[in-house]
Amino acid sequence: MYHLPKQRSMRRRQLATAGLFLALVPVLAGAQSSQYQEPGTQAERSRENQEQLDRAMREARWSLGSVKLDPWVGLRDAAWIDQVSSAGGEGDFSVTAGVGLRAFVPLGRTTLTLWALPEYVWWRRLEDRRGTAGRFGAGWFAYLSRATVEATAESSESQLIVTPESRSRVPQRVATSRLLVAVQLYRSLEAFGQAEEQAFSHQTPADLQAGPAFESLDRTERDLRLGLRMRLGAHLRMGLGLESQEVDFDRHALVAIEPAASPFLDLRYEGARTFFESRWLRRRIEPSGFSGFPAIDENLGTVLASLNSSDQRRSIQLYGRRNLIYALLQGSSLSIEEIVGTGATWAFTQRLDGRVFYERGTLEDAGRLTDGPRSSQDLEAYGGDIGVKLPAKMSLAIVFTSRRLGAADGFTGPERQLGIRFNLGSLDWP
Repeated sequence: MYHLPKQRSMRRRQLATAGLFLALVPVLAGAQSSQYQEPGTQAERSRENQEQLDRAMREARWSLGSVKLDPWVGLRDAAWIDQVSSAGGEGDFSVTAGVGLRAFVPLGRTTLTLWALPEYVWWRRLEDRRGTAGRFGAGWFAYLSRATVEATAESSESQLIVTPESRSRVPQRVATSRLLVAVQLYRSLEAFGQAEEQAFSHQTPADLQAGPAFESLDRTERDLRLGLRMRLGAHLRMGLGLESQEVDFDRHALVAIEPAASPFLDLRYEGARTFFESRWLRRRIEPSGFSGFPAIDENLGTVLASLNSSDQRRSIQLYGRRNLIYALLQGSSLSIEEIVGTGATWAFTQRLDGRVFYERGTLEDAGRLTDGPRSSQDLEAYGGDIGVKLPAKMSLAIVFTSRRLGAADGFTGPERQLGIRFNLGSLDWP
């Protein structure tokens, strides 16, 4: 049997990988969630829960027998924001600070995880926006020889931008419950099912009462995924199956999205220097008879490819997403967000590292509740950070972000944010 020389075979695999990425970008440029994604965050590589649990327990600061405790003290988003709302006006200074604890309790071959991470958000000028925030939750994780079970419940509250239509940061509460069960069928093949429910609630700040009511985005989403996952060799993994989503909007009793089966395909490749991950979903939305939502049948998904240097100190990323987002502005029901971006990270020393990103895309009506042409707006964002690892598991970073929203007549003035972050401990997981 004839075998290709190693160099030619490797070159063909590299060309095939590059071709697959370029072919998928137009289709997969997006997240399957209806939540707005902060600029630059998609360039970050995802990690499995089992890997993150093992790391969190290994790096926990305190031990009480087999119980691991990890305290956290943080000064997050201490930043100057030059435009705190879509209406413009003067900027303001905001600080989010907190103190909390994570606990990891081994129970035989399983682990119980508890976390309480309360925060307080302070604004210098906008006193009405001051308030509590943070995350509180529990999880049970069982990684057995032929089965995996993950059950989590969390309540979180934060002030953030919830839609690219608006620059305004609003209080959002999310109650999440999730159950994942996976069973090994044969060596590298497993069947899995995942059920998740998320309840979103918002509060329109007092200084934004004249604008759209963010409470119109209050809703409960229920997702069910059933499928198969398989390993194809040492580095490639594939998952496929069906997903169904049901949505009820709290303030509109007749507005609902009925469950509809949507096929999905996940791909993940992890090599010594290359990483590739894509998620494709054929989202089908079948509204209830009185909801006013149009029927939707769209390709959605995400794609991320990264290449590391041989010493793993530098990395470049190329990513994209195509996402459905519930519209805030009157007259629309859903918007399609399409984003393509690039990023780079590098480690100057063992303690000093940096990151930059740039992304651009569009936000377009996917269906209107009133007659009229579909609107389309351009999106652009860039930014970066530089951080230093301090002794005793402390870290300090300077962060900059700029984002702009534009229409056919050009971009509006950018919203810029410059701030610092300090952490003792980690907030990476859960």
